Amino acid sequence: MAPEVLAGKSSRMSSDLYSLAVIYYWLFSHMTSPLPRSISRELAAACSHVPSHRPNPMVLENKLKE
Repeated sequence: MAPEVLAGKSSRMSSDLYSLAVIYYWLFSHMTSPLPRSISRELAAACSHVPSHRPNPMVLENKLKE
C-alpha cells in the first residue's frame, strides 16, 4: 500500500504505480525460475493505460500461484 494511503490521504495514480512497483520488486526478487509467458502477458496487461484491459487482481494472483 502506498505511503499516502496508509497515512489516510486519498489515493492517486502515483499510489497505483507505487503498489505495482512493490509487487514487481517482490515478484522478481523472490523468483527461483524464469517467469512463464502466460504470467508475462498478464503483467504486461496490468501495466495497460486502459483500465478495462487490466486483469482482475484475483485472476493474476491465482495465475502466480500456479
